[in-house]
Amino acid sequence: LEAGDWDTAVRTVHTTKGVCGNIGAAGAQEQAGQLEDALKERQPRETLEALAAQLHSTLQPLVEAIAAWLPAEPTIQAAVAVDEAALASVTTRLRELCADMDSGAEDLLVENTVMLHTAFPKHAKAISDAIKGFDFDLAIEQLDAAIRARADSASV
Repeated sequence: LEAGDWDTAVRTVHTTKGVCGNIGAAGAQEQAGQLEDALKERQPRETLEALAAQLHSTLQPLVEAIAAWLPAEPTIQAAVAVDEAALASVTTRLRELCADMDSGAEDLLVENTVMLHTAFPKHAKAISDAIKGFDFDLAIEQLDAAIRARADSASV
């Protein structure tokens, strides 16, 4: 909102609402829906800030509990040769899961961490961070950028 980008603000809150629904956080989902509606209506800044603060106070303990429950970050041991067919299959499925805001995207990410880090060394962390942060729109953007960068480097 500071930059006047209302569309991104609405999309971010919409994503938050979807993730809350996916994990069964009904109260937070309702609050995110209220904030999304207020953003779409371009309500006054004070209203938006109050709704955002309410949502934040609901989400903060939930995020902390989830973070404490998650396993430690996997260690990348060694690079592997990339099977292009397998990579295409994984990236297609990962993109689909992200488009559906499906938390299964993280499972697929973890299962293919070494391959993704090998194939997309400059983008893998950003993809991982976006998925783990439930920012599926950003994950798709990062995944698409990684695929384009790999294709560009292969054609050189």
